[in-house]
Amino acid sequence: ISNSAGGAAAIKELGAREVYPLFYGADPDVFGPVDVPAQDIDVLFYGHGREYRSEWIDGMITAPSNALPDARFAVRGTKLGDLGRAEMLPYLSFSKLREYACRSKINLCITRAAHASVFASSSSRPFELAGMGCCIVANPYDGIETWFEPGKEIFVVQSGEEALDRYRYLLAHDAERLAAGRAARERVLKEHTFRHRAQQLCQIVQKYL
Repeated sequence: ISNSAGGAAAIKELGAREVYPLFYGADPDVFGPVDVPAQDIDVLFYGHGREYRSEWIDGMITAPSNALPDARFAVRGTKLGDLGRAEMLPYLSFSKLREYACRSKINLCITRAAHASVFASSSSRPFELAGMGCCIVANPYDGIETWFEPGKEIFVVQSGEEALDRYRYLLAHDAERLAAGRAARERVLKEHTFRHRAQQLCQIVQKYL
């Protein structure tokens, strides 16, 4: 049982008779929208370390934050290097992290190459952000369409220049931004909760009973 569909062939080469992808998901009661007074952060990223995503941190945070002086970029994390004008937020609690996400008009999903370069290799962040009804902008992620519809439930950018253009557009079009967040949460509720994953696991195990 693997969180990656694209890694199945390699696992079989190691001797597994069968490989079953079981993707990550989210508990929508935990990762749900939080009431906040206002969305006072324009672009937020939460994560730790630059390893295997340095290019996209520069292209999606550092350069755009310098190019958009009127936009508030914020980051919660460690060992991220030069982030331009982005403000470093303090860590207070898990609940505060959810509040940060819901206070943000745009949430970034910058996935490390180890996941992003292997087809449908799931990581937690897309499901968590979607569960909270966030508008998500992501770096290229092979197989992301397995879980979310690009352009409707998540926005994928192919370069720093495209990220900058996407931020400008979304910050100027509230209705489209909010609609994308709602659609992402609806997709989680329909297909990507931990209850869905438990049911899928039971179906796998039942084949061997």
